[in-house]
Amino acid sequence: MIINEYCFPEWYESEFIKGKDGGKEWYVNERLHREDGPAIEEKNGDKYWYINGEYHREDGPAVEYCNGTKIWYLNGKKHREDGAAAELRNGTKYWFLNGIEYTEQEHKFEIRSIKLKELLNEK
Repeated sequence: MIINEYCFPEWYESEFIKGKDGGKEWYVNERLHREDGPAIEEKNGDKYWYINGEYHREDGPAVEYCNGTKIWYLNGKKHREDGAAAELRNGTKYWFLNGIEYTEQEHKFEIRSIKLKELLNEK
């Protein structure tokens, strides 16, 4: 356990801030961070998931706009294996793996390649 300059355990550094506009933000060690929900909840309904100051969410989009746009991130990079990593409100979709953009067909090929490598490594 790390003790901060005020002699409190590091976990004590977690902080919730309510913005002037009615939004909510969660920080740990001055970085946006929340493990049990979005680190930013805007009054208009926009939600942003952060871990250690980077967009990150493993079970859904890390950015959800109230207009319906959704963007998936892992460790600060646009990433999604089971579909488009960005789904805009107008229906436009973009596919990313580890921050690299692909066409839909390229994305499917990359996912198949990854799964095949994983399967071969298991044997």
